[in-house]
Amino acid sequence: STELLENAESMLLELEENYDLAKLHSIFRAFHTVKGNSGMFQLDVIRSLSHEMESALDLLRSEKIHLNR
Repeated sequence: STELLENAESMLLELEENYDLAKLHSIFRAFHTVKGNSGMFQLDVIRSLSHEMESALDLLRSEKIHLNR
């Protein structure tokens, strides 16, 4: 999970400079995986936060909200 989050952080910073839908999908998948893993180990706070991030990223992917600095 640490590696997934480090990669997601790096891609989020890259999105700030250059919007890329493929990167956005990758970030979403990272948080989806973290959510699943944390749920499996009953880490409810991490699962809840991951779910919120996943929801926000899904809004971006569906263009219901837009990314800005």
